[in-house]
Amino acid sequence: MSESGTLSTSWLLCRIAAERFALPLDAVSEIIEDPVISAVPAAGAEVLGMIAVRGGRRPVHDPARVLGIAAARPVGVVLAVSVAGSSVALAMDAATDTLEIEEHHLQALPALDDPWRVVTGVARDDEGLITVLDAARLVRALGNAEAVVE
Repeated sequence: MSESGTLSTSWLLCRIAAERFALPLDAVSEIIEDPVISAVPAAGAEVLGMIAVRGGRRPVHDPARVLGIAAARPVGVVLAVSVAGSSVALAMDAATDTLEIEEHHLQALPALDDPWRVVTGVARDDEGLITVLDAARLVRALGNAEAVVE
């Protein structure tokens, strides 16, 4: 609860191109700055390559296509996102801040062209709109880009 008595959640503010997104902070287990991503021949369009993390290798997924953003851009950070036993490494331009969003500041959106329903809603701050994402649905969408979440 926030000081005002309303439900508040901590979010990681990140950016892809000019768009700002918020992911639940408790779903982000690691932020890897200036990642070295190795190309993988014949990987799907949403897989940028592989990254070495803690002695293992993981595919790096580009959420841009799922979010309807042009994909050609430099990757500044990779976020390790884990929910319900599934995890994914997400390519982002930047992870810029953490913030608290009170529940009453989160606005639902009208129907979107979002077959995976990864967008929870939007919030606003001094810099403009923030698209708030559902981490579990985003992980599932990137793990199985052809499936539609019910």
